[in-house]
Amino acid sequence: MPDPAEGGRPTFVDPAHDPIPAWRRTVRYHFMRSFLWFVLRCWFRFRLEGLERLPRGPYVACINHPGWLDPMVVYAVWPPSPRVHVYGPKEDDMTVGGKNRLIVWVGSAVPFDPRKARLLTSAKRAVAVLDAGRVLVVAGEGRLTEDEDVVLPLNEGPAFFALRAGVPLVAVAINGTRWL
Repeated sequence: MPDPAEGGRPTFVDPAHDPIPAWRRTVRYHFMRSFLWFVLRCWFRFRLEGLERLPRGPYVACINHPGWLDPMVVYAVWPPSPRVHVYGPKEDDMTVGGKNRLIVWVGSAVPFDPRKARLLTSAKRAVAVLDAGRVLVVAGEGRLTEDEDVVLPLNEGPAFFALRAGVPLVAVAINGTRWL
């Protein structure tokens, strides 16, 4: 698969982990969103506020990160268009953990290298997602928080991606997932 860092068409996923066709990724994405919507709504009661203020086009959604389930909550409740991609997670190997494998299976991961050996490639992939008209979800704090009521200092990454792609940066608060 071509790499956008090398002038090819954007792939939005790590080619080493997900060499599947784009149509299959789309089917997987919609199946996963529907499945998570059903399962999580059986478990939680969501209250969404301010959806009418979301930009129509691409943007960076900077979320807080109170619990491990947060990316799945975003997939389940976020508007269906434009498509959502998750920046991260912190693991070097995206096959570690069920959440990581699910994100990779769907084909919506923008891998982050915690050792920062491939940071430029990672940043170019994130900007390629935005250039393709999609939403990039970034946990701005960079780690799980201890208290849902406290927002930790944000990393510069979400602002960098938004500035680089010329898109808005949208702050998103997730509450109620820490107890998991």
